[in-house]
Amino acid sequence: YQRRVRDFSNNMFKPLQLGSLKLEHRVIMAPLTRLRATDTFAPGPTALEYYSQRASKGGLLITEAVPISPETPYEWAPGIYTEEHVEGWKKIVDAVHKKGGLISIQLWHIGRVAHESWGKHPLLQSLGRPLPTVSSSDVPLPSKLLTQEYGTGKMVPPNIPRPLGAEEIRVRLVGDYVKAAEAAKEPDLMRWKFTLLMGICLINSFVME
Repeated sequence: YQRRVRDFSNNMFKPLQLGSLKLEHRVIMAPLTRLRATDTFAPGPTALEYYSQRASKGGLLITEAVPISPETPYEWAPGIYTEEHVEGWKKIVDAVHKKGGLISIQLWHIGRVAHESWGKHPLLQSLGRPLPTVSSSDVPLPSKLLTQEYGTGKMVPPNIPRPLGAEEIRVRLVGDYVKAAEAAKEPDLMRWKFTLLMGICLINSFVME
């Protein structure tokens, strides 16, 4: 047992070739939802501090789940669908790179978790996108899984989602993912990961139901 622990410890700090990424050690930070966005869902100073603190030379950080469009706000998770969002991520990437680290973004559509009350948010209204709750079907989240209501902060039961149509998925939804991936190129968030979290991700609802 002691030898296995010793071997593990020795390997932890050995370089690793991960596809095209060359890491100087194998300590990779997994995604952690922090909800540190500004009032306009941009990554702010506390998000910058959080990622900068955890960057290390030759190490890889994977960001928290990042909403891809105005249709998918999750409390105060930072998005990547406005210029302000991209500028906020640029500062984070620059800080991580300054320490010699690498960072990869996690793209997210929360599907039936999105509460329709967030459609009242001034930014989301200004972007001209309706905010129904959408999913693979009209099956809502289990009622015991509450979601935050915009304006009150109360935890409330989920909405009944609107089922997405095939053409809507092919054109609009895929287009949102493409735009988010393209936006992530600008701040050099070099790899993309699609969130498949059980029950709180649109892609997952298609796989599970």
